[in-house]
Amino acid sequence: LPASYAAAYVGFIVGIVIVVFELFTDPHMWRWFNLIARPLWMAAAGFIVGGIAAFTIKRLNSSRSLNTPSYPLSSLKGGDTHG
Repeated sequence: LPASYAAAYVGFIVGIVIVVFELFTDPHMWRWFNLIARPLWMAAAGFIVGGIAAFTIKRLNSSRSLNTPSYPLSSLKGGDTHG
């Protein structure tokens, strides 16, 4: 599941880079860029920062669950099938 998250982030960043290259190669797009750029970049930055933060928190929680057996996810990872 984290791998799919990473793939989504990479695809999102690649899409932004492609859009930026389109803007640089087509001068007429700058008119649209002025209208869309600020909210688009804020949304992109918020998505990337929020995604990295959520991914980091999830990694910290998963590493912490290895140390504390009372963590709820540890029962799911332990192969407990008689639930």
